[in-house]
Amino acid sequence: MKTLSILRAVNPIILFIIIFFVRPAYVIAGAALSDFSRNDNTVSLSVVAWSEAAGMANPCYGHSSCYVGPDVRYSKYGIGGLYGSCEDANACVRAEDLPTLADIAERYKREHPLPFSTTFTVDHLEDTSSCVGMVYIDRPSFGGHAILLPGSTCVVIPPNGSRCEINIPPYIQHGTLSTARINGNTASATGSITCNFSGTAAVSISADEASNVIYLNGSKMVSEVQINGTNPDGSVILNVSANNPAPLNITSTLKSNGVVVAGKYTGTALFYVNYI
Repeated sequence: MKTLSILRAVNPIILFIIIFFVRPAYVIAGAALSDFSRNDNTVSLSVVAWSEAAGMANPCYGHSSCYVGPDVRYSKYGIGGLYGSCEDANACVRAEDLPTLADIAERYKREHPLPFSTTFTVDHLEDTSSCVGMVYIDRPSFGGHAILLPGSTCVVIPPNGSRCEINIPPYIQHGTLSTARINGNTASATGSITCNFSGTAAVSISADEASNVIYLNGSKMVSEVQINGTNPDGSVILNVSANNPAPLNITSTLKSNGVVVAGKYTGTALFYVNYI
């Protein structure tokens, strides 16, 4: 979470700005996951946070029934029918009466207090490109094909026994600024990603509207976050060596598009890893 405190002054307005980060390791839709791993045909995960931009419509609002939860998408067989997640793992919620994705996220957190841990099985181990996303379906079934929630990413299931961990500072501090010094002001911090395998991994940021731009309480001041000098609208691809930290340089650049008034501002940026 990022907190921006603006101290009242006669002229100019003085701002004390701190950018806070959440590092769940994985994100599907607006849901943040940790402890995401596979042991043979069993996938384990913990949902540690879930937030959605206000106003995003729930695609199954008004249906006779609708279930939402995590499930596997197979490149050859499509998405499962949520039966294992809903009936066996009890990892779903009903959502036909909820107008927005934000409403779904809030109900999920009420019915499954976070962090919520669950396991479910993967049916097709030969499909190495299978991934997990937040999906919805009218009724859970063995043969039914669920649909990804709008904006949901699908996180590739890690190889058997493989794990990655992101290590970054909890915040970046811009310090005390006048309004005249907001635009272009930068602050940075260093971190790392460590995996227990050698290969490639993708590091991404999910902030407002699933981008790397963080709007402060919907205000006209934003923070644009870069990883290793790149705007991660997609992902930053890193070569990793087993158990050796790969460096991350995180930069926050401030920008205002109008008058910034005194007050307290907050926002959230999530860092996550995907396997490629």
